[in-house]
Amino acid sequence: MTLAFLELNDLELRLWQGDHLVVSEPGWALLTEPPKVGQQALDEARLQPRLANCQFWQAFSTDPMPGATPVARHHADLAYLQLTALKHLAPSSDFVIGVPGHFERADLSLLL
Repeated sequence: MTLAFLELNDLELRLWQGDHLVVSEPGWALLTEPPKVGQQALDEARLQPRLANCQFWQAFSTDPMPGATPVARHHADLAYLQLTALKHLAPSSDFVIGVPGHFERADLSLLL
């Protein structure tokens, strides 16, 4: 089993395996049906700006968010959708996660 490093910050997520960058994608979500995350969400955000969200890594919590849907009730749901999409790019890996400096204990607890 290989070790992957996932770097989270407010701007983008980077997934590394060894010294190889597997993917770098923006922290964006589009609350369409089905929801879209990453580059696809950013590319389509200008077409449906009211459904776009780029704040979920900064406002990472389970507090209800404006524009909630059954799939994404809060920012943590959007983060989960993006992390799930990234997990499929390195399915047989253990992960080390680097988080933003503003994450507090509650954020880390929610993430893990």
